Amino acid sequence: MERRSLIGPLILIAIGALWLAHNIWPSFDASGLFRKYWPFLLIGWGVLRLVEVLALASQGKTLRRGMSGGEFFVAALVCVVGLAMTLPSHGPRIRIEGSAVEIFGEAYDYPVDLKQAVRPGTRLVIDNLNGNVRVAGGDTAEVTVTGRTTVRSLDRSSADELHSKLNIEFAEEGDRVTLRTNHERVPDNRRIATELNVVVPRSMTVETRGRSGDVDVSGLDGSVEVVSERGDVNLSRVGGAKLSLNRSGRINIADVSGNVEIASTRGSDLSVASVNGEVTVSGGFSGDMSFSKIAKPLRFSSRNSEMRVERIDGSFSMDLGDLNGEDVTGPVRIHTKSRDINLDRFTGPLDIEIERGDINLHPAAPLEQMSVRCQRSGDIQLALPEKARFTLDAVAERGTIENQAGGEFVSEMRNRESRLRSKSPGGPAVNLSTARGTITLQQR
Repeated sequence: MERRSLIGPLILIAIGALWLAHNIWPSFDASGLFRKYWPFLLIGWGVLRLVEVLALASQGKTLRRGMSGGEFFVAALVCVVGLAMTLPSHGPRIRIEGSAVEIFGEAYDYPVDLKQAVRPGTRLVIDNLNGNVRVAGGDTAEVTVTGRTTVRSLDRSSADELHSKLNIEFAEEGDRVTLRTNHERVPDNRRIATELNVVVPRSMTVETRGRSGDVDVSGLDGSVEVVSERGDVNLSRVGGAKLSLNRSGRINIADVSGNVEIASTRGSDLSVASVNGEVTVSGGFSGDMSFSKIAKPLRFSSRNSEMRVERIDGSFSMDLGDLNGEDVTGPVRIHTKSRDINLDRFTGPLDIEIERGDINLHPAAPLEQMSVRCQRSGDIQLALPEKARFTLDAVAERGTIENQAGGEFVSEMRNRESRLRSKSPGGPAVNLSTARGTITLQQR
């Protein structure tokens, strides 16, 4: 009997299950999943085929034939349908003309040199679709702009024609002056970038808007607002900051006299230091985040985490796996999924709730109210200040409790649960619990 491959039936089952789910749950976007992940169907097909061949080879057997004509047809059909669904959203990026310019074209530079007198209280808006922007405050009563526009083209005449459409200009409306580079007048498949160096009055408020490019602003008493799709952001010595970012690179903010607000869909590294106002951060960050010398509350929220710290005199940092803080003042509230947490020399009430991770706490005197919960697994280690007075209630549902600090406590064992409570209640409540792990009390 001829051995036939199981790959074809498995693919039919997978496709049928996908569209069945779409019929049962109309909100289930089957076409969206196929459009995004169709290459994995071919990868999975190849992996299963390889496993099938190796399994038969281990038994000294072989398939009678390779891929059949029908399988070739299905593979080609998947590629055609997948590309047809994908190309509309990426079309401008792969046009032949644009690709030729990228491969064979040259970069042609055109200088930028503008000035604009402004009244006190004027807000400057810099609208630059592509390119880096650097803004510096100075003792001046006008806005001075220098830099260059780079046009990538196959020849100088084509570059000149594209550049003539830009007409970089100032537009004044009420108390707002807008600097426009007018990149939207050029087709998206033509690569144009404008590098801007802007000097403004020190008291001015500045807003930058763009799709890609780094933003660097320094030396302003006014606030700064940045709206960008991609790029690094560096702000220093400014009156306040508001960032609305999509795919941000590294963000550095330092020496801010007012509030800082950051919203990023997908961010990388973030550093915020020496802020006299509040700091609010929302969104997802895949890199390192650090905060230091924050005079007012820090708030952070993402899909999996919510945190609040009243004041940071030292440092507070986190990445995807760890959270570390020292010399912070509460109330401190940390709700997250999976992280190892280390807090040293903190004061004020503490509220921690995680799913998985180890928690190491070294509070400063006086000890205040504390609630720490590991919902699934994790060890909790608490180093108590000398002569600390508190009411303890520690529970390890499937684990142990080690008391290395001494004191008068009542220990209980019930099935797999361990419990340690204060014998004579008094002082702030300290509640520690873990579903699976060890709770350790130590003396500092």
